[in-house]
Amino acid sequence: MALQEVVFEIRFPPIEDYAIFAGAMAVSHKEHFPVSQKLEPPGLPEFVSIAGLVRHRFSGQDQSKLFQIGSDVISVNYLQYTNFDTFIQVIKEILSSAQNNGAKISYASKIGLRYINRFDNIADPFEFLNLSSPFTNNNFDITKLIQVRKVDQVETGLFLDINVQFNSNDNDKDLILDLNSFYQIEGNPEEPDQQWSIEKLIDWISKAHDLIKENFCNLVPKLEEGVEK
Repeated sequence: MALQEVVFEIRFPPIEDYAIFAGAMAVSHKEHFPVSQKLEPPGLPEFVSIAGLVRHRFSGQDQSKLFQIGSDVISVNYLQYTNFDTFIQVIKEILSSAQNNGAKISYASKIGLRYINRFDNIADPFEFLNLSSPFTNNNFDITKLIQVRKVDQVETGLFLDINVQFNSNDNDKDLILDLNSFYQIEGNPEEPDQQWSIEKLIDWISKAHDLIKENFCNLVPKLEEGVEK
């Protein structure tokens, strides 16, 4: 079993001067994220705002941890996740500096936390997972790709998206278990129903982590690894 990636993402109103914001974020995190990469399409002016478009990536030398920014989005990605406390501390530092540099974090329109797990050499995904098959025919020899997705609203403002993908024709018999907990504003994003302090965001992330951990343990009861750290 391998935890492939952990991702935190937040959306907020577009920043008016993205070029200044990007430069300030690069300087603020140069010590731990010294490698910068411009990701936007060639020829796209920095003053053009495209919703959710990631424009810059900042990473460590080994590329195992990084954060990405756009005019209305920030994500923090860990490819070699060790523990939740370290991850959330990095998130807090990046959100704090983003807010200090002009990002309207308090008016977040969407927040998400994802744990993407990969399991190799799985003969039957529905025997491996504590999950009932929705199909009448489970003959994997004639099926190239199986995908099962379930989205539940756990409570107001808190959703859980469970996405299972199984490539039955692949030699490694890969099974991907993608657990995504998210908050999304209802109504006009320009008039949010609440404002988010950094502390409130951290509390939400902790709750989302606990929700993902609980569902991971229910879906894969035989394993002691994963998101439980």
